[in-house]
Amino acid sequence: GINAEYGSTNNLNSNSNSNSIVAISQIKTAHSIGNKGGWLMKAGGKKIGHWQKRWLQLKNDEILEYFAKKEDKKPRGTIDLTIINAIVIIEQLITQKNHSFAIQTPKRTYYFYCSS
Repeated sequence: GINAEYGSTNNLNSNSNSNSIVAISQIKTAHSIGNKGGWLMKAGGKKIGHWQKRWLQLKNDEILEYFAKKEDKKPRGTIDLTIINAIVIIEQLITQKNHSFAIQTPKRTYYFYCSS
């Protein structure tokens, strides 16, 4: 697997029944959902246990921007969804949180969870 900020993503590919890997081809062939936004919790830069509430904005089904506040003009960061390796539903395997998932890119793995 790729090396991620929180260690090797090989842990995400274990044979646990709670993992679901979404194929990139499934994402690219899904219907366009346009520009959407919502609140998620995102793991902070250095510690997976440090969660921060972030407003995420999906732009043109390709770029996921995240902001500290919904009204912020400049994103705290962006994820280019056209180059992701996988989206993995991890359900407590690594995050210790329900409704959690990871977005794997060639350079980093981003961890998120939502309340439902």
